[in-house]
Amino acid sequence: MSGMDAMTRRLAETFERMSLPILIASLFLTGFLAYFLSGSLAFTTDLSSFAPETDADEAQERIEDSIGSSPHLVYINVKPSASEDQLANVLEMKALHRLSEDYERIQSHSDENGHFIASQINAAEILQRFIDERNYTGDLTDFNDWKGMLEAVLEDEECGAAIGSDERSIANAAFASSALLHEDLDYSPVCDWLESGTGNPTPSASSTLWLVEIRGDVDSEDRQQYANDIRSMLGEQSILEYGVISDDLISNDINESTLDNLVWLILLWLWRR
Repeated sequence: MSGMDAMTRRLAETFERMSLPILIASLFLTGFLAYFLSGSLAFTTDLSSFAPETDADEAQERIEDSIGSSPHLVYINVKPSASEDQLANVLEMKALHRLSEDYERIQSHSDENGHFIASQINAAEILQRFIDERNYTGDLTDFNDWKGMLEAVLEDEECGAAIGSDERSIANAAFASSALLHEDLDYSPVCDWLESGTGNPTPSASSTLWLVEIRGDVDSEDRQQYANDIRSMLGEQSILEYGVISDDLISNDINESTLDNLVWLILLWLWRR
């Protein structure tokens, strides 16, 4: 046997003995690289990051310096849960109670995390404003139905005058009916009850919109996290079903899926190597 053949055989025997340690070392190195990359790689889907600078950018900066950064909206579609056979109307009082409770939960989360919410508005909050403006000292959750609420805050009023002449009340009511509530909104039971004093005054709608404004001075990464927190908090099973969407959530989901796919591609490439 020649010297070259003997050397080749010794190398083959060495690699055969070391195959398991080599495999373990390769897996360890792959895991280490994957951990390092997942912690260091970052993506952004913010279009402003790719847009060229223009005079409009300078004008926007001057405006924001004067009036502050524009808030970022989180849109929440509220409708009865599919699992709740007895609840088809999002304006039933028990649905409004749940909406009010969730409103307070989101507000408390904001208060505990630097007050990142600039404002929020939904049907329950608008009704609470209406109750407050009628000098009622309690909350919406004090009432079990619409009849009890109307009897407590209204007195000898007609449907057209029910919200009085206060401009804020009129604006809130107009905004709720035109923008926050589904086009199938039916408030005629309220008017019928005010005229006759009999029947069930509960209005009806199949869904309503809840708007949350995240402060404009919160950076993009934190906004995505806060929006994701809101979605997670509202994802719990209840009598209401929440569909949460925003530009920040779309960016967050794209970034996460892109990073996950890249890590898998790196692992597959290393394995094939």
